[in-house]
Amino acid sequence: MFTLGRKIDIHYKTNRWILIIGIIVTGLSYILTREFSIAWKTGASVFLTWALTREIDPKREYAAFVSSFFVLSSLLVNFQVDLMVIFFLLLTLRLVNKVVGDNNTIFDMFTLLGFAGFLSFNKETSAYILILLLSLFLNSKTTKDKKINTVFFILTTLVLFVELFLIGGFRISGFMGKGILITGFVSIFLFLIFILLDNDKATLNDNGLLVESQTILKAQILFALGLGIMLIYTSIPIGNLIVYLSSIWGYMIYGTISMLKKKKIQV
Repeated sequence: MFTLGRKIDIHYKTNRWILIIGIIVTGLSYILTREFSIAWKTGASVFLTWALTREIDPKREYAAFVSSFFVLSSLLVNFQVDLMVIFFLLLTLRLVNKVVGDNNTIFDMFTLLGFAGFLSFNKETSAYILILLLSLFLNSKTTKDKKINTVFFILTTLVLFVELFLIGGFRISGFMGKGILITGFVSIFLFLIFILLDNDKATLNDNGLLVESQTILKAQILFALGLGIMLIYTSIPIGNLIVYLSSIWGYMIYGTISMLKKKKIQV
């Protein structure tokens, strides 16, 4: 059974809003490009940006809409995006932050390992296997089933060694411009500072159980480290970079406003 998925309840207003926004963006993109393949990926990117931010900051649901607004800038560029990488990153965050619950199955683990292995062999870099290893490591202290987590940590480590032998493992990407790298790493640096200052993280998961702040913090650290790894060792499509940075800045901007409002109320 796959437990890392989340149902989209259309009776919940924010879910309806993002679906409507995604459809509108898809239509606008098609009008501008006349390319359906680009249009649906643009709409899907808006949705995945929203979903990614919901995993980074599960407590503040409207932060995800700020991120989705930023990703609309993708309509202005030559849009290229790898949706599978975004989806893989989304699943690793769900594994760590426990927002979907902590009943991970062997099927969940094989799915993650399959994604990571496919992406790594297909793109000839072990970056995605390393991201999965990080997620399993961060998950090791909070998961209920430590045995499954440990087994798949060892298995993923073996896959990493096989990849190092077959494809050379890690090669520093030469395709990212200096400006893009600087923007990416500055954003990561500010994000790391912000998540340490943001103490309002604790929330309820999909089963109505409390998810502690430290658990959410681990997922946020995973996102920061994962993005850093991809900036160095992969050639990130411009659409993916827009999604990642939109998620970071949407969370930080809305989070700052939320914290200022809370402080004002307390005063």
